[in-house]
Amino acid sequence: MKYFFTFFFAIILSAANSQTYPWLGQFYNEIPTKEQLWDSSITANHYNTMIRTLTQFNKKGIKKKRIDTFSFAYDKKGFLTSYYEYNSRNKKSEKHEYNFKDSALIGYTFYKNGKTVRQYEIIRNTKKKITDLVKKNSKGETVSKQHTDFDPNTNYITRVVIYDKNNKEKKAVEYTWYEGNNMKQAKEYRKGKLKKIWNYSCDPKGTDEKKVKEMKVCKNVNADENGNRVESNRIVNPKGEVELRVNTFDKQERMIKQQVYDDIKHKLKSEFSTTLVNGNEETVYKWYDKKEKPISISTVIYSSFHKILSSEYVAGKKKKRVYKMIFSYNEKNLLTHSECFDNKNRKTSENIHTYN
Repeated sequence: MKYFFTFFFAIILSAANSQTYPWLGQFYNEIPTKEQLWDSSITANHYNTMIRTLTQFNKKGIKKKRIDTFSFAYDKKGFLTSYYEYNSRNKKSEKHEYNFKDSALIGYTFYKNGKTVRQYEIIRNTKKKITDLVKKNSKGETVSKQHTDFDPNTNYITRVVIYDKNNKEKKAVEYTWYEGNNMKQAKEYRKGKLKKIWNYSCDPKGTDEKKVKEMKVCKNVNADENGNRVESNRIVNPKGEVELRVNTFDKQERMIKQQVYDDIKHKLKSEFSTTLVNGNEETVYKWYDKKEKPISISTVIYSSFHKILSSEYVAGKKKKRVYKMIFSYNEKNLLTHSECFDNKNRKTSENIHTYN
């Protein structure tokens, strides 16, 4: 569920969604995905709203006066149509509204204290791919626009352009592909001038362009002893820095492990892995220092229904716990209660969820 714990989800996204090719997604990333906006439990139980009430506690276990209320409204298909946040202490509020067509997001508006802050208009092609994303300010004026072209046969991206408020091209990336889904080359332009080239080959051809920084990307696919697909991506940037990402996928094509290395020094920088423990799925994220010692670890436990049961984050040389969260569900598999604890196991906050 979107908006539950921003910090927690930021950790997951940074570990799992890193791109190995250039992408112009500055404000594209401000638009939530379909997976973030859809709740299967809401659909199955025919609920229209959910309210989450957040209460915080001081170190003595006494409730603070401030109460935060989060209201979620859904359509009949289970898509989030609005999200409202209210702070009882300063009476400040935020609201997000989402518009859909054929289960695809076509508009998004953000309000603060009852006033419009920004708006997004989304245009899609016949295959529901986003071709135009227009960002507007509080006055409805266009701030920037991102346009994407797709190959009509393969539906692969061929060009992405960002335009400024005067509809002038700021940045663009052009993509070419090998047969299949492997990228051949990408070129980045700034104000119409070629700035960078990415060659997706272990022996890339040079370029005659002056002052063009060339990126070299090598991709290898193998299998481990369990028959899982192992995909290695080695990236060499213009400074000669090399980063190696080794991703392991199971037979259902789920990424179950990722390791990120500084490939010149061959030092492990970060990794995550997913394993089954007592019927539940345990996902562990680790970040390492220059001596390859863990500096922070995040552990998340999921049930067989893919619901979060607990999450814990530790950091520092002594692996001091920053927080631990426990989640509870009702007989309908809906989240009803969650609690957060500090390193001394003192409750710092709790959330109560009600449905209608």
